[in-house]
Amino acid sequence: MVYRYNNTAIRKLANYTGAVGETATYSGIALKCLYFVLLTFVSAAASFILIAERMLTDSPLFLIILIGAPFAAFICSLIASFRPSAVPVAGSLYAVLQGITIGFVSFIYELYSNVVFAALISTVGSLLIMMVLYYTGVIRVGSFFKKFMLSALLGIIITQLLLFLLSIFFPQVGFLFYGDTTLSLIISIIMVVVASLMILYNLKTIDEVVENNLAKAYEWTAAFGMLITLIWMYLEFLRLFARIAARRNR
Repeated sequence: MVYRYNNTAIRKLANYTGAVGETATYSGIALKCLYFVLLTFVSAAASFILIAERMLTDSPLFLIILIGAPFAAFICSLIASFRPSAVPVAGSLYAVLQGITIGFVSFIYELYSNVVFAALISTVGSLLIMMVLYYTGVIRVGSFFKKFMLSALLGIIITQLLLFLLSIFFPQVGFLFYGDTTLSLIISIIMVVVASLMILYNLKTIDEVVENNLAKAYEWTAAFGMLITLIWMYLEFLRLFARIAARRNR
């Protein structure tokens, strides 16, 4: 559940009016997106390498970090979401902590199905495709699309929570939705599609940040929203490719 989408920050930007003084720019948002992504990637790579080389895996401190990182990242995301001024610090901590978690999760998936590279390339490819579709006008993001995406995300969160609770008491439910089944494969495909569409939502919000002349500080919030989407998409690609690999190896 800690990997599910939580992007309150970027949704709240619509409530802010133009600012006096230096305002947000596309280049500023792009640089901050790059900063967050690189921070996450470096942290994930370091975590992956340490685990792969079996360094520190017997250390209680390292195990505590691995277990606590996703929960600490979730707290940082909440802070960044509700306090825009805290995004530079809270967002950076989130990137590092999620990087640690992603490194661990990626190692586990790579150990059994060798899908990390495919998930990484697919994430980058989906980002580029969605950017082309958005900026060429092939797909237009209006108020209906934005409401649809928010409704879809809310539905996903509620459904996943209910399934998680049910799987605790009824293991067969967990296997049906999260195991090696056709239904779980279909769900993974849907999740990847929704995550990809969320990039369009992020791009539209970035446009609104710049066009509405929001303060330059909100570049951090827009960049943070994109980071959350990319992490979510990568994890969904991991799940999808792992399930495909598992079905092939039957």
